[in-house]
Amino acid sequence: MRLRAGTILVFPLAALLFFSLSACSGKMARVTQVSRQNLFSLSLGRMEDQLDLVDAATSLPSKLRLFMRDGIFFLSNGHGRKLMRMSSYGDLLSLIYNPETNPAPVLLSGESDQSSYRKAYQHPFQEIGEVVVNSKQDVFIEDRLPPERGVPDGDGQSILDAVILRFDQEGSFHDYIGMEGIGGTPFPNIIGLYCSSSDDIVVISMSAYDWRVHWFNPEGSLLHSLSVKRDALPIPGKKELIASLDKIVPDPESRLLYMKVDYYQEDYDSSTKASTGIEFDSSLLWQIDPRDGRVFDPITVPAVVKREEGTFGSRSYTRVYEFLGVSAGRHLFFLMPEEGPLYSVMIIDGRSRGIQKLAISLPHEDVLASAFHLTSEGILSSIIASSLEAKVSWWRIDKIIGEVRR
Repeated sequence: MRLRAGTILVFPLAALLFFSLSACSGKMARVTQVSRQNLFSLSLGRMEDQLDLVDAATSLPSKLRLFMRDGIFFLSNGHGRKLMRMSSYGDLLSLIYNPETNPAPVLLSGESDQSSYRKAYQHPFQEIGEVVVNSKQDVFIEDRLPPERGVPDGDGQSILDAVILRFDQEGSFHDYIGMEGIGGTPFPNIIGLYCSSSDDIVVISMSAYDWRVHWFNPEGSLLHSLSVKRDALPIPGKKELIASLDKIVPDPESRLLYMKVDYYQEDYDSSTKASTGIEFDSSLLWQIDPRDGRVFDPITVPAVVKREEGTFGSRSYTRVYEFLGVSAGRHLFFLMPEEGPLYSVMIIDGRSRGIQKLAISLPHEDVLASAFHLTSEGILSSIIASSLEAKVSWWRIDKIIGEVRR
């Protein structure tokens, strides 16, 4: 099967579903507990070394995002309209901020101060979100154009108003990337931003009818574009299945995409033959060649079957993993929350198809906002914000990733 070069869209599932380690379909794997290392905390507020999350508990769409490279953390604070660069000890190293929504920095020097390495830079951010950093320490960050600069999409329902801003390692604005490359047409809603080991930039966006992939070289020139439409998702076998796209993620080491699709089928009452709803069938991770849209070699993603005991008997139900990302060596990461603070991380070796199960813990009470980031080495980090503070932590999964069982 091939996807049309140039376009993509579907129904995303609810982000995280509950999970049980006791039983699952597919190969069983020994579960390894990975300890969490708390690195630093941020208080909430409007100062330069604080996170502004006043509206994090509302339905407003502002994002909180985290990116880590070489031990340096980049925090994209959508509501605060600022980007913070911090050390793993919590020291604020630099700041790019909108002066209309932030007070003048006290801890950092102005960008004109040649004697300081810790500077604050001004930029009229509107609605920042996804963020990545390349090997040169150039920062690429999602932002939206002012409403009057949005462009109607060809579907008649979407507005193209998202761009990727590029700042150099000093914090100065360089240019912006649109769908055709530098200075191009804005994207529809951006839902993913990635940087490969060779500094390629990959933007995943979604319109009213499709998910779109735009792949750029380090200079910002467009290399590949794909569109996946809702009614064009691959269906395995000859079953009558309902397909739901979870996520599209690029491989960090090669020009390859992974697309996780969850499949459901209609369920019928055995006596009346009447439809009783839909039930989970399977999850597959398809590989896509971005050069021509060829879809090939699906990888089965095991789900979890759990039994619940009740007053009138027991019932079985299925829990599905969320696709988290890909690290070097084609290690495919999936995430699912357990009861309380526990989460399950499943790693599938994309070559051998071996499976490894890990257990991690996270704060689970009073959470206002959260985000994860997976490095190409396999380090998983998170930021979890409560009503009191935000904590940045990581798990050194890179140290055990070579133990994936066959």
